[in-house]
Amino acid sequence: MTRNLKAPSPIYFSATLSSTFITTKSSDILVYNNVITNKGNGYNPSNGTFVCPRDGTYLIAYSVLNKRQNTLHAYLRINGSDKIKAVARGDHTFTSAERVSIHELRKGDQVNVIVSEQGSQVFGYSFSNFAATYIPG
Repeated sequence: MTRNLKAPSPIYFSATLSSTFITTKSSDILVYNNVITNKGNGYNPSNGTFVCPRDGTYLIAYSVLNKRQNTLHAYLRINGSDKIKAVARGDHTFTSAERVSIHELRKGDQVNVIVSEQGSQVFGYSFSNFAATYIPG
């Protein structure tokens, strides 16, 4: 007996900030509005949120380039709960905060990147990005 197993359709997205600089407010969701790819249409570039289209394991990555000489904290937030934290210390003109992590997500889970400091200047032009991909299991 042979089975015809069809692989699940791929899910992935990659997006960057298109603006030169974004001056943040406390607890801002970073809206990565320049979509490079969005297979499965899970990422919404108007509000910066990835809505998980399928239960499973996802690799998620984000980066934030900080322009000002102050410390910036960036969080990966899933369903309103901060999961992963990255810090860009204000030691130089530009500092970067980036993280890559793997998460078990459920269909409908909401994922975004939050910046905690008010008045930070996040540098765009593809230096700050957000991406995720489904890992078939």
